[in-house]
Amino acid sequence: MFLKENGLASCAVDEPKLPRLMPFVNEVTSSLGYLRFHGRNPNWLNAPVAARYDYLYTNEELEEFVPEARTMNSRAGKMFVFFNNCHAGSAVKNAGMFRKMLGLGTGTDHSMFEG
Repeated sequence: MFLKENGLASCAVDEPKLPRLMPFVNEVTSSLGYLRFHGRNPNWLNAPVAARYDYLYTNEELEEFVPEARTMNSRAGKMFVFFNNCHAGSAVKNAGMFRKMLGLGTGTDHSMFEG
């Protein structure tokens, strides 16, 4: 695989499950784990950019990714999780929810996701 051979990180993306969009693939191709949430707005392909990212994940949707994040973290030296569902503060809300689900709390201890 090109990414692994060249030490480049793969990005596992969650976005709407629509034709022409990338499916979620939990792959670690370097020492960096990278998980990115774009939201699941079903109008993704027909919405203006500002509305495309208008999505707040539910607890149940985020809980699906706890084992995925832990698996990625176990294969990577360092792990990054980004929320790009940035409309109306949804990214901040969901990041806080996901931190709690991972047992990271609200402090600055990120030891689970550091090599």
